[in-house]
Amino acid sequence: MKKILSLLVILLITQNFMVAQAYTVTYEKEQKPKLNGQLSQIKDPAIIKQLESRVIVTAYTLLHKDGTSNFLVPDQDNQERDKTLSLDNAQNKANVNVVKVGANPKTSVLYKDLSNKMFLKSSNLMGKEFLVKDTLTSYQWNLTDETKIIGNYVCKKAVATDKEKSITAWYTPSIPIMDGPDQYFGLPGLIIELTDGNITYNALKVQETPDITIIKPSTGKEITKATYLKLRKERIEAIKQQFQN
Repeated sequence: MKKILSLLVILLITQNFMVAQAYTVTYEKEQKPKLNGQLSQIKDPAIIKQLESRVIVTAYTLLHKDGTSNFLVPDQDNQERDKTLSLDNAQNKANVNVVKVGANPKTSVLYKDLSNKMFLKSSNLMGKEFLVKDTLTSYQWNLTDETKIIGNYVCKKAVATDKEKSITAWYTPSIPIMDGPDQYFGLPGLIIELTDGNITYNALKVQETPDITIIKPSTGKEITKATYLKLRKERIEAIKQQFQN
């Protein structure tokens, strides 16, 4: 009888743990546009200051379930700015010109398989559908003892270096999933805040959602990340040439 009771207890604990592995996280991405030396062509100091402080803000949703996840743009028609973590509203920050950018979630779905360290991403480029398939970057995170409170969570700081660029992440061990925004992952807790160069992600809302479904993209021409970046660069250069001509 004791063995049966022990097995039942273990089963209940396991079921509760599995339920706790399904989350919906709302992120806000703040990106400062790269001006690439264009400011040298402007003489007005006020315009220069305005351009330097401009921030592009985009909302994203992370759906995580049992080691797999989707990162996508939510339905723009039903978005609500939920400040559950009491972060400052970007529109109230001094000297910031906020521009909201939307995207079609059907054409930009990122799928991550954390166990196998791989990702799939559906993308539309030059009117063509592509399925980018590649390996997730395994950052060498340096875990520090530094902590801070973000909303309701005690977060710890981790730092990594990628191509001589520093990445700073704040994660919370109280949500035991090794996931985060975009393609970032690998910390012993959910990433609540992350800064990589001119991009910062802030988690606004975290919910346990056991009934979510993870989408695995399957349409489009399969290519690697390097090939996709090359095609995108060529497209950008072609557009520049059109403007110059």
